[in-house]
Amino acid sequence: MTDSVARPTSTLHDGTAFFVDDGDAYLGWVWDIPISPRQTSVGFGLPADTLRVRRRNDRTVRTIFCEELARYPRFHDLLDAQPTLEVERTSFQPYVTAKVCGANWLMVGEAASMPDPLTGNGFTSGIRHARHAVEAILATGASKDIAPWRRRRYTQHVFRLGHSFNEHIENAIYCDPIRWVLVFRLRPTSTRSSPPS
Repeated sequence: MTDSVARPTSTLHDGTAFFVDDGDAYLGWVWDIPISPRQTSVGFGLPADTLRVRRRNDRTVRTIFCEELARYPRFHDLLDAQPTLEVERTSFQPYVTAKVCGANWLMVGEAASMPDPLTGNGFTSGIRHARHAVEAILATGASKDIAPWRRRRYTQHVFRLGHSFNEHIENAIYCDPIRWVLVFRLRPTSTRSSPPS
């Protein structure tokens, strides 16, 4: 489940920011991503099951979102200036499209494969798809169809890249056991003595 809102800001100087909460078994995170010099996207990603638990006792998605943002000083001015934030909610699932090309067409970028945003590989993935698509199109020459072997190669490229990005981030970051090993190795002086139960 992802909750987000675009907010006007003063000129941005500090760029993209992520706030990761690794206190639960499954990773939750808040982002602040500049869209333009005066607007930024702010969002909160968490598992749908966690959202359902937090919505008990008639708590709204907006209330949950604002409570999460209030944990971080970066958002205090936003919450003070806009006490009635409009919050949009959507579910998000990284994917790789089952069929990414045909005899005379190719899907590239997020149409072909949506990498998880935490990988930071959406742009990279799109450029790699485009490079392979251009090669296939140029090789077609005067023919109206892309050769079957080129379609297979393009499909393999998209599947390998998309599944690689999404499975690695899922296993290494979101899932609890591996994340905790990484946390302890990266923060050996952590005051937390054991993963949450």
